[in-house]
Amino acid sequence: MNKKISILSNDNEIKEKLKEKFANVEYFDNYISLITSSMINKFPMIIIDSKELPIFNEQKIINSINQFSPKSKIIYISRIDDIEYQKIVRNNNQITYYANYPVDMFSIEKIINTIFENFDKVEYSYE
Repeated sequence: MNKKISILSNDNEIKEKLKEKFANVEYFDNYISLITSSMINKFPMIIIDSKELPIFNEQKIINSINQFSPKSKIIYISRIDDIEYQKIVRNNNQITYYANYPVDMFSIEKIINTIFENFDKVEYSYE
């Protein structure tokens, strides 16, 4: 299995920490590039920093990613600490893990490793 991780973030701390721990990481500066690449590459893991999404369009963008790459697991890093916002973003979207900023990168690393281990157990693959 190709364990590619796609990251939509301009936060250098997030990028550096993930670069240290994982070899096959692809970074995106804007959501249009991420969606386009997700259609082609079918990333098993996508990490989205809410800072890079236009406000009030988060749900639509994540929904598009879910449609083009339905088996991808999404980790969503929110910069807005509000339960109603979380409900809106999660509504009808498949978000595997929702984290509030600042992020505990050790926890994110463990979550990514656990998700990849489970992919192998259920014979995850794209045709």
